[in-house]
Amino acid sequence: MVIAYIKKSCYNMFLHSVRLYVCRDCSCCYYQSRISPVLVITDDGRDVDDVTALAYLVGAGVNIAGIVTTHMIPDRRALIAREYMNHLDMPDVPIGVGSIFPMSKEDEALVRYLREHTIRYNGSTMTYEGMGLVPCFPSAEEVIMGAIKKYGKDLRVAAMAPMTDLAHFAQSHPDVFSQIGGIFIQGQATVENGALVPDPQAYNIKEDEEAASTIFAWQDKIPITLVGKFAAYQVPLERADFRAFAETGNPAGKYLEDHAIKGIEAFAQPAPDIFRRVFGIDPSRLSELSELSKPYDALVAMAITDPDHFAPIRLGHHAPIGMSSENPGIINPARTKQAIIQTVLRALTRGRP
Repeated sequence: MVIAYIKKSCYNMFLHSVRLYVCRDCSCCYYQSRISPVLVITDDGRDVDDVTALAYLVGAGVNIAGIVTTHMIPDRRALIAREYMNHLDMPDVPIGVGSIFPMSKEDEALVRYLREHTIRYNGSTMTYEGMGLVPCFPSAEEVIMGAIKKYGKDLRVAAMAPMTDLAHFAQSHPDVFSQIGGIFIQGQATVENGALVPDPQAYNIKEDEEAASTIFAWQDKIPITLVGKFAAYQVPLERADFRAFAETGNPAGKYLEDHAIKGIEAFAQPAPDIFRRVFGIDPSRLSELSELSKPYDALVAMAITDPDHFAPIRLGHHAPIGMSSENPGIINPARTKQAIIQTVLRALTRGRP
């Protein structure tokens, strides 16, 4: 089944590569080359859509310029990201540990503790605790700085989490930040007086509204593509899809399947009434549930690599996608879902016999 998935996609991927070669220098559209370097902002952990997106980027042949883990448990998220990327045969992707708390909500005692236990080592600023036993990571600021200085306008940012660290960087280094070529955000926005306004109904916006406002303030200089929930609703990933990921034999594929199931369990156990209302079944019948995940973040990745799947609403140099149920923004949901599955499978079988 896995081989059939991959063979089926080869000719389509060739044609897509040709289209990108012809179109990549076009300034009148939001086509981005599959080889454009991408900086990922992620809160990988319980929800499986972040790591699905990372696999998608690897399978699409993207140069991942860096990964910044953020929000509440960023150090644990960094450990997860490192091990996951190792299984995708991408051990050298820079990973930076970002913020625990949203902007202006930092815990002073924790900030002081982290400052006191941070050193310069091999040119990076990092904690020394655990050094020699577990991976230690540079700061989010250093990874963001390195990616922008190396790639400049070619760099795309995939913001699949609260944008706290991106906003901190924009405030601290505005001249460097302005060099970013485009920001792709999983979230919602409204339009007021011809400008994008972050919508706090979206999780990544709500968790740090100050950071979102800081990033949106750059919209005159930096193109923003938003991929909203109504796009993701069109292409749910099902139990059979995650089973196919696990059947590749790659531990990353098994992780995808396990955490898709655990993510649903984590929703059902503390809130059975809400779960029953949303999914239409009792939590005791969880194993009967076909749909396991909506690929919110994989669609952000796809908007960078394969924008021909989408029908955005044009707003100057911005491209909001899936902002309403009336305009979900996916041209052909079946084709888009198949492309996500095939590309993730390609990543999971990369470098494997």
